[in-house]
Amino acid sequence: MKKILCTTDFSRQAAKVCRYAVQLAKQTNARLYILHASHPSFIRPFDTEAMDFDESYVQTYYEAKLKRLARRLVKSVDGGISIETINKTGFAVEVITEMAKQIRPDLLLMGTVGQLPRSPGVIGNLGSEMIGKSPVPLMLVPPKAKFRAFENVYMAVDVSEKVDAVTLQKMINSLKTFKVIINIFSVVRDPEASQVKEVIFNIREMLKDYPHIIDIVKGDNFVQAFLNGAQAHKADLMIVFPKQHGWFDRWFKGTNTEELILRTELPMIAIA
Repeated sequence: MKKILCTTDFSRQAAKVCRYAVQLAKQTNARLYILHASHPSFIRPFDTEAMDFDESYVQTYYEAKLKRLARRLVKSVDGGISIETINKTGFAVEVITEMAKQIRPDLLLMGTVGQLPRSPGVIGNLGSEMIGKSPVPLMLVPPKAKFRAFENVYMAVDVSEKVDAVTLQKMINSLKTFKVIINIFSVVRDPEASQVKEVIFNIREMLKDYPHIIDIVKGDNFVQAFLNGAQAHKADLMIVFPKQHGWFDRWFKGTNTEELILRTELPMIAIA
C-alpha cells in the first residue's frame, strides 16, 4: 500500500478516523493525505449590506488547522510517517471524488457518522453517500472501531452471478500486504446451482496460493447472515462490492451496504 487518503471535517468522529488512518499508514509504510473540503461562500443578495468577505482568510484558517492536525498525528505514532494536507473549496462529495481521482490512493478513509446533519436511517451521511461514487476502494470506519492489525477478512461476494474477476483480484492482491485469512461469504437460494458452483470454482482458483475459507449460506437475508458470519470467524475487516441502486431504493428503502454501516462496529471497505 503506497497512498491513503483520509477526509476530515474536524469533528470528534473525523479525528478518530484520522487516528485510524495514521496507524494504518504507519503499518503499511504508506503516504497519508488528509483532506478537508471548505464549503464555498454564497453570494449575498445585492441589497444586503454586509462587510466584504475575503475567502483567503477561510483558506488560511483551515490550512493552519490541517497542519496542526498533521503534527499531532505524526506525534501519535512516534514519527516515521509522511503526511500531506489538502484544503479545497467546494462541496464535499465533489471535492473528495476529484482528489481521489488525482491522488489515486489505495484506500479512501471516511467515518460513518459526524459529517452531515442527516438521518442515517433515511439517506445516510457523507460516507454512505460516497458509496458507488468513490473511484477508489472506500474504507468506512465506525465510531467504535479500534485499529488493530488485520488477521481475518470477511468478504461478501455474490456467487449467484458472474464475478468481476479483475476487481476481485486487485482486492486480493492488496490484502496480501496484511497476510490475512480471506473468508469469502455469500448468501444464495440454491447453493447447488451450476452457476454458483462455477463461480466458486473460479474463486478457489484465484485463491489457490492463499489461505482462505469459502462460506456459502442458503437463504436470502444477506445482512444478518453476513454479520453472524463475521462474528463467528472473528473478522476484523469486512469487504463488500455494492451494487448500483436507483434513487428510490437508496433514499427510502436503503441498501444492504448502508444497513451494514449502521449495524457493525468493524471497519468496512466498499468497492464499487
